[in-house]
Amino acid sequence: MSFTELSMNFGLGWSVLSIGFLLLAWYDATQSNSSRHRTIMIFMVLGSWLFVISYLLRYLIPGEMPSLPDPLMLTWLTVHGSIALIPSIGGPLMIWARYQKGGSPLAQRINQSHRKIGRIIIPIWLFTHMGGIANYWLLS
Repeated sequence: MSFTELSMNFGLGWSVLSIGFLLLAWYDATQSNSSRHRTIMIFMVLGSWLFVISYLLRYLIPGEMPSLPDPLMLTWLTVHGSIALIPSIGGPLMIWARYQKGGSPLAQRINQSHRKIGRIIIPIWLFTHMGGIANYWLLS
C-alpha cells in the first residue's frame, strides 16, 4: 500500500471519527463539561494537523505526488481546502487563548468570544470533515 493510499484511508477514518468527536465536544460545551470539551478539542486540533501533515507529505515523497484532477474537482478541492483553513487556524488560536488566560489583548478578546467563535467554527469544521469523506469517494 502506498503512502498516498495510507493518507487517504487515514483521512477517511479521521473524518468519520472527527464528526463524532466534534458533536460530543459541542454537547459537552452545552452541558458545561469543560474538562472533556477541552480534551476533545485539543485532540481534534492535534489530529487535524496530523492529517494536514500526512496530506502534504504526499507532495514531498518521491513517486507519491498525485496527478491534478479535472478542473471541476480541482475547484471543489480548492474551496474545501480554503474553508478547512478556518478551523485549522481557529482551533489552535482558541486553545492558545485559553492557556494564555487573558495574558494578551488578543487572548482576552478570543476568550471573551469563545462561545460565539465556537458556534461559527464547529459547523465549518463539521462541513470540512463531511467534505473529507466526499473527497475520499470522489478521488478513489
